Amino acid sequence: MSTANTVYDQLRAAIIDGTFQSGDPLRQDQIASDYGISKIPVREALVHLEADGFVEMFSGRGAFVARLSAKQAEEIYLMRIALEPILIERAVPQTSEANWLRTEGVLSALLSDGLSFHEWHALDYEFHTSLYQHADLPSMKKLVANLHSNLARYYRVYHTLGDDFRHIGNTEHKVILNACKTNDIETASQTLKKHLIRSSERLLQELMS
Repeated sequence: MSTANTVYDQLRAAIIDGTFQSGDPLRQDQIASDYGISKIPVREALVHLEADGFVEMFSGRGAFVARLSAKQAEEIYLMRIALEPILIERAVPQTSEANWLRTEGVLSALLSDGLSFHEWHALDYEFHTSLYQHADLPSMKKLVANLHSNLARYYRVYHTLGDDFRHIGNTEHKVILNACKTNDIETASQTLKKHLIRSSERLLQELMS
């Protein structure tokens, strides 16, 4: 892994977990000094983070952690709602029983009590991506993975909503997976769409309150 990629991963993790918060400056000199490296890989990492929606860069002012935005969140979810049902429709006929058993294991872990923010986010991401793993649409899968990445900071908002929000989400997860296992593509697709719309509406409500 390149130095720039290492800096990207560590800065991204720090933004997601709140070490760097919305609007905080990201000073290239300080970051380079902290890592004991030149500013060139730091600059590359910041440009990558800007492209992925984590950082905003302003001429003459530098880089700042991007602020949480209801507009951005809405746009991301509109794309997920459009794309993910297509992926699941293409994936289900290509997915074996053994693969669904693996997804079932991820869901079992996701149902565990007392998950930390990082554990819940990682398992939720793994569950959703495992549903589409065998879809023969590589560019679309890459785009959806990037959308999940852009939503990562917003999961901290979800984490404040309590057990009821997660319980409803996990109930929907179970319906989606059971439908996939029985090749009920319509139910899987429609429940996934409902799941994403509900999550989007709840997030936007919090961001605009």
